[in-house]
Amino acid sequence: MLAFLLKGKQAFRVFLFFFLFSDVIFAQKSLKLHFQPLRAYSYQDKFPDSVSRERYLQNFLQEIRRKGFWYAYIVEKKYQKETLLVQIQLGELVLWKELRQGNVEKNFLEKIKLANFKKQPFDYEDFRKITEKILSNAENRGYPFAQVQLDSLQIENNQVSASLLMQKGFFVTWDTISLKGNLKIRRKFLEKYLQIRKDEPYSQQKLQKAEKLLKNLGFVTFHKSTEVVFENQRAKPVFYLNQGQSNAIDGVLGFMPNELAPQQLLLTGQAQVRLRNLFNSAKSLELEFQQTKPRHQLLNIFYKHPVLFGSRLQGEFDFKLLREDTNFVNIYRNIRFAYLLNEKSFLKFFGGWQTSQTGFTPKPNNPLPLTQETRYNFYGIGYEWNSTDNLFLPKNGLHFLVQVQTGNKKITPIPFLPASLYQDIELNSLQTALEGQFHYYRMFNRKNGIYGRLGGAKLFNPNLVQNELYRLGGLFNLRGFNQNFFFASAYVLGTLEYRLFWEEESYFFFFYDQAFLQTQVLRNFTQETPLGVGGGISFRTKGGIFNLTYALGKSETQNFSIAKSKIHFGFTSRF
Repeated sequence: MLAFLLKGKQAFRVFLFFFLFSDVIFAQKSLKLHFQPLRAYSYQDKFPDSVSRERYLQNFLQEIRRKGFWYAYIVEKKYQKETLLVQIQLGELVLWKELRQGNVEKNFLEKIKLANFKKQPFDYEDFRKITEKILSNAENRGYPFAQVQLDSLQIENNQVSASLLMQKGFFVTWDTISLKGNLKIRRKFLEKYLQIRKDEPYSQQKLQKAEKLLKNLGFVTFHKSTEVVFENQRAKPVFYLNQGQSNAIDGVLGFMPNELAPQQLLLTGQAQVRLRNLFNSAKSLELEFQQTKPRHQLLNIFYKHPVLFGSRLQGEFDFKLLREDTNFVNIYRNIRFAYLLNEKSFLKFFGGWQTSQTGFTPKPNNPLPLTQETRYNFYGIGYEWNSTDNLFLPKNGLHFLVQVQTGNKKITPIPFLPASLYQDIELNSLQTALEGQFHYYRMFNRKNGIYGRLGGAKLFNPNLVQNELYRLGGLFNLRGFNQNFFFASAYVLGTLEYRLFWEEESYFFFFYDQAFLQTQVLRNFTQETPLGVGGGISFRTKGGIFNLTYALGKSETQNFSIAKSKIHFGFTSRF
């Protein structure tokens, strides 16, 4: 506009000025900075404009001073086209001579060693970390308004001596928990579960863990962030909680070739009921029934009792009954005590017993059958870590668990079989099992994510029988095969699944399952590497969540075949 307002020589001069100095404008995209001789320090060397470069230079100088070079200054600046050359004189390095405890109590110095400061550079960042630890210890012991600073500061020969000075402020204790929302839960249970009890010292750490602990219950939703009201040296935590749709009824239907009628399809199914927050005290009960093929049934009952005896212990009871045609019936009972280490992990101790009865009918000249009547009494220990973001449909986080168990196994010889068949079998022996599972969830963006799983287990015993082996195959581990199709004394199973979301709880998925199986039964040993591939869809409706899975499996006894493919329909109703 200015060129249009001026005339003649004036317009020409203005145009010439912009032409000659336009490199100032266009060079802003490639301005550079170079320090001499600061080779030990990493720094940014490219900037979009001179303002940001100058701001960075001043901040960089302040950072050097905070590292202990109090007297650092700029000696010279030189401009070489778009590059700025800067020479900095560091000066003498200032060291800590002594950092004294001052009036800070020992319990606030937990995991802090002031002696480590001696003869170290006076780095402000180190001092800041120390004060943060002290204040963190204070706010977890009833002093949320404490302050820390240096006192009696002395500087001699570039060495600093100082004492810590702490102002604790008021001592604060917890008030009663306040609940706002439609969640029905006993207040006494929450106090024990969250470890937030009236008249105990205020703890910021407990407050921060509370939200994760509440989410872990599986039936709690937050409609507003947690608040704390400080009044009269008391802290009242206010939780805004609603009852989520955590109870569920699941149903899965499947079609597979009927072994008893090759020209027909067999309808298989599974039903599961999950009830949470029983008696308004976070107790839960799960019931499951499966029929995977003719005359094959599974019954599973699981009960969980948190805050057992008002402690951090969680009691669990697991009962399973597996009927495999007329071959055998297994009954499994397990009692666990899980100790809550923090909001993400449990340490578990357990014990139980497993019995197996066979339906074997002896005949003359029978070899030793692979199924035997056994009783296995065991005990063990396990560890579980869960950092996932959602209990029902995780999208990010890790979940892994590992456990080991050992105990005595007794084989009861089948009546009417010759005793000579058992002469090489150790009827009473020690049996050990090692199991582990690792689950990984990751969303790359709002729509695309992956799920990965790696699991394995191994039984250690020289006299394993078929009816005590691990069972794999089916919708929940190795897809593309009948439920519990494989027997294994040791296995490794990996899964990679891609998920494409179009809504919060609706997605397409494509998967690849790969397993390595070893089967050691008495004197027989086999191994194979079955795999399964396929895809499906899971989406939310007004009544619940519907899912459809199509899978193909390949093993030594089964090739990829549409005729042997597996289709599973599932529906989960939450209430």
